[in-house]
Amino acid sequence: MPTPKPPSVTNEPRRLPAWGPLAVVVFGVVVLGANLGGGRVLTYHEAVITQPAREMVATGDWLVPTFGGVVFPDKPPLASWLVAGSALLFGGFDEAVVRFPAVLAAVVAAVTVAVLGAELCGRTVGLVAGFVQLTSYWTLMQGRLAEPDMPLCACVTVAMAAFCRGVIFRTDPDEPFSPRAKVTFLAASGLAFLAKGPIALAFIGGGIGLYVVLTRRWSTAGFLLSPVGWAVFLAATVGWPAGAYFSRPEIFDGWLTHNLGRFGGDLPGEQDPWTYATALPLLLLPWLPFTIGGGVSVVRTVGGEHSTRREAWKFFACWTMFGLCLLQAAAFKHKHYLLPVLPPLSLLSASGLVAWSRVTWRTSFVPGLLATSIVGAVVAVCLTSEELRPGLGVAVATPLSIVAVGGTAALFAGRFGAWRWHLGLGLGTAAAVAAAVQTQVLPRFDSYRDQAVFAGRVGRLVPEGRAVSVVGLPESQIMCYLPVDSPRVDDPEAFRKVLDEADRDDGEAPSVYSVMPRRLAEDFIADGGGRVLDRCDSVRKREAEGDRLTLVGFFGPANGPLVTSGADTPARLPPRPLRVVAAPELLTPPGSAIR
Repeated sequence: MPTPKPPSVTNEPRRLPAWGPLAVVVFGVVVLGANLGGGRVLTYHEAVITQPAREMVATGDWLVPTFGGVVFPDKPPLASWLVAGSALLFGGFDEAVVRFPAVLAAVVAAVTVAVLGAELCGRTVGLVAGFVQLTSYWTLMQGRLAEPDMPLCACVTVAMAAFCRGVIFRTDPDEPFSPRAKVTFLAASGLAFLAKGPIALAFIGGGIGLYVVLTRRWSTAGFLLSPVGWAVFLAATVGWPAGAYFSRPEIFDGWLTHNLGRFGGDLPGEQDPWTYATALPLLLLPWLPFTIGGGVSVVRTVGGEHSTRREAWKFFACWTMFGLCLLQAAAFKHKHYLLPVLPPLSLLSASGLVAWSRVTWRTSFVPGLLATSIVGAVVAVCLTSEELRPGLGVAVATPLSIVAVGGTAALFAGRFGAWRWHLGLGLGTAAAVAAAVQTQVLPRFDSYRDQAVFAGRVGRLVPEGRAVSVVGLPESQIMCYLPVDSPRVDDPEAFRKVLDEADRDDGEAPSVYSVMPRRLAEDFIADGGGRVLDRCDSVRKREAEGDRLTLVGFFGPANGPLVTSGADTPARLPPRPLRVVAAPELLTPPGSAIR
């Protein structure tokens, strides 16, 4: 049997079919939307995006993100704007609504990669690239979380794709650069800045700069000449920071701390130099073998290919390699920081997968059957094991059963020469496994659920009209599940001074309600006047018993919660310190995951 040509040199049309983008969109929504709101409650990293969004909608102040009324300088506002916009569109801050922008960003990134892949390697590789990206671990991990990393990845991908199509894929070097590509590039770059700050511009500018230097394509500078694009870019990169600084000058110090501090190691966090060496292979699963195969194929064939494809692969290499070097140079490291450099690797994965499906289906039949038989045996063990936690065996057996059945079907399709069926069944199996894991397995590993359940009990115990002060818990996840106007009091001593000065009595109902760690609650109760009303059912991993969330009621004059108005001066504010202008039903805390 003759060996087919590598995907990069096939004669397929260099454009997705009309239904192609829609197919990627539907595939992404199905894969990433499975049990989006009912699986797990919001995590801490989702809370620091969602709570500022709730406060934006509540107060009508969309310029500066705040958490409990305190300026939150860690992240620019794009992610919170998207969450707030989603809440306004769907009418509330449910978990699924809060996470919808991340799903949308993941789909945008996948469609962009599919379009690039089709222009580079043909429509089959393009479509497969979109599907591969949506079923890669890194997309499944971050494409369902209300965090800024997936919007950042989408913005960087769109910007780099606009540059590639506007500069590298130009058919005539003498023709002017596409105005649409220029505006798209600058606008996406500005949005990337609003997603994660200056590091986003480093990803984009560094990758492009490295490519220009290596290829000496100095005329590329003309691609940046776009008055409309620059207006949008400057509005995002200069206009918003200036407006935020003049509105809340204290935000500037926070910017310096969280941008320079993370890079230089001044902030606590993971600093293992091998973080990305171990994280990168993990994030590329389950397609890592095909990524390697695609890379080897490209290296072997790119030298003899048409110059446009050769230049495109050079650009993708600069995009990924510069980003990896930049992240490695930073002191603070985490696996999700890799997202903006991973889309080019989806193209390699798709190239390798398509080539494997076309060529090696005969030799893989027997080893594949052996592998699926082993998976079937593991399923039997999971269903009969008494060592696993209750229900976990069945939950794990579900995706493994899908692997066994889908893998066997794909192998037989390949055995009879239907390589497209072989490829489609493989991708469909990956999607079904992802959905099964999200609906059956992940909900059993939700370390924040008890905190959200506890917040729901707090809402029922505290009378309507009374606020709950959150004491000694800066930027706590629980605030997303409390009323949006719950005061945040970071300094327990300030709270203590006001309680000491208050003329408290022994009324039947508490005058002031507060959620605080158990160790603080015990100190306050020892001073008299406080009583434990409820406690969280558990503490999270790596937390001690003293960190258990506790609801304390303080008996005294009913004149509002206690907060501080400055660094040293305690003050009393009315029960509603935030000026809420939105409809109450719009601000109902999330809860579909615990109902």
